[in-house]
Amino acid sequence: MKKLVKIVLVLVGIVLIISVGYTFYLSRGLDSVDSIEMTDVNLSTLSDGIYTGHYSEGRWRNTVEVTISNGKITAIKPLQTVVFEKEDVTKEIFKRVIDEQKITVDTVSGSTVTSKAYLKSIENALQQKK
Repeated sequence: MKKLVKIVLVLVGIVLIISVGYTFYLSRGLDSVDSIEMTDVNLSTLSDGIYTGHYSEGRWRNTVEVTISNGKITAIKPLQTVVFEKEDVTKEIFKRVIDEQKITVDTVSGSTVTSKAYLKSIENALQQKK
């Protein structure tokens, strides 16, 4: 009986350690991503082409390709998506940027941090000079 109690206690300890680590991983970087601000880029100064941008903070690492044609954003393609991506959120934030032709768009409700992480990678892409 003592052996069974020890095994159960060890298993409970392992589960607790994993849970704490997983919770830390899920929330690491949350505050810093939530507080980032976007700065619009003057699209008319950009040459036509494909620009690649990256943002990395905790599980919100992502990389995008942004296509500029005739001074407009015509496409955004994810090269690396955030961990636990919700494809509908990704598509919606990209659609907003393309529709409004700016980075300072409203975030997707319920996915503010993910939206900001993608917006920052788009901004980083467009701040490069070609």
